[in-house]
Amino acid sequence: MSIPLILDTDFSSDVDDLGDVALACAMHKLGVVNLLCVSCDTSADKSPGAISATMKWWGVTSPTIGTWKGSTFDPGVSQNKAWRDYIYDTYDRNGVGLASTVEDGNTTMRRALAARQRRDAVIITTGPLNAMQALMNSTADSVSSMTGMELLAAKCKVMYAVVGIFPTGTEWNAQQHPASANDVAANWPTPIVWTGIEIGNTVLSGGPLTAKAADDLMRNGFSYVPASNSTRPAWGQLGIMAAAQANADFGMVRGTAAFNASTGANTWTNSSTGNHYYLTKSYGDGHYANRINKWICANVSASPLLSDWSQAVPAVFASAYAVRYPGAPTSLMATAGNAQVALSWTAPSDNGGSLITDYAVQFSSNSGSTWTTFADGTSTATNATITGLANGTAYVFRVAAVNSVGTGPYATTSGSATPITPPPSLWKADTLQPSYHWSI
Repeated sequence: MSIPLILDTDFSSDVDDLGDVALACAMHKLGVVNLLCVSCDTSADKSPGAISATMKWWGVTSPTIGTWKGSTFDPGVSQNKAWRDYIYDTYDRNGVGLASTVEDGNTTMRRALAARQRRDAVIITTGPLNAMQALMNSTADSVSSMTGMELLAAKCKVMYAVVGIFPTGTEWNAQQHPASANDVAANWPTPIVWTGIEIGNTVLSGGPLTAKAADDLMRNGFSYVPASNSTRPAWGQLGIMAAAQANADFGMVRGTAAFNASTGANTWTNSSTGNHYYLTKSYGDGHYANRINKWICANVSASPLLSDWSQAVPAVFASAYAVRYPGAPTSLMATAGNAQVALSWTAPSDNGGSLITDYAVQFSSNSGSTWTTFADGTSTATNATITGLANGTAYVFRVAAVNSVGTGPYATTSGSATPITPPPSLWKADTLQPSYHWSI
């Protein structure tokens, strides 16, 4: 059910970027999306570390963070970026430092795409399109033998771009790098859903954060909103919401967008066969603001993060997203060794709407009549080696995923595995010479 999501953000020019990353993290934490990676599309030195601090605050530490390594590009230098620097300087960045020490975001996104087994990745970009242009035009490398165009065509289902004003206009993200907007709109190989700035201008998020504790990262980030306001337009958050909900709550207009390579101004042509869409709002502004705030103003230490989904997602999604037991792991394999058996499995496709925190591993020497739990600590690794077994005894094994609700159904090996005693060495310990034995 989770949407495999790649987030590209400028995370430097406006505190709404903080809301974008927070929303993606909250949705990842509950399994609505699977956040594959985050890439920053500017050269801002403290942005990657501030992104990592935000993710750590939300308890999301596994996705890789990359950053723009092209020619110097930091459109946020003229904006209020104190919020970003405050987050970088104040909160745990999970070991991520300045941009110069972080991986090239192009490599980060190429790796995330290359790892997909099918064409299911969704990209959401909430800043200028320079990084998307670089990804699209990238060449084969050590990550993948595919070019960027080939990777996107094979692994990416759709891109959501928070760029432009629709049907026509001139918008800030496009103005910062108009050549890339022109190139991406004309040549991107998958469908594009444009989240125009016009639908987010009057949807204001972050207001409830003023009631948070004094050390709350989200509250302190949003406190830097210009004019001491407590809210900010939810431009990127609407794009993330649409991507995660398969466009539920939004209308869509089909056609083709074009951007002027010099000015960034965009035009629109309606077409029933076009590969582009732009979003329209189906409800009033408060509807979207309430749903976004339900996510980004949640208590990050709560388990589950949300117990009431009624205002967070459309009704059609509520039953699917409600927190529940995770599904069963798949592809459970057992390989016998000396007094041990190595197990491997694939994580369940449904995490139950809550991050998997552990796997329960059990074994049986009587064909499953009784089971013994193997004490291997807490781990989300999809492998384990069961030790202390008796050689010559056949064992069966089963594994279940654990989330905030509890332990889900077990997956059991299709057959037994029997640990064996290794054959004696053919080398004499005293002479280190081979000892040969045969009979005629």
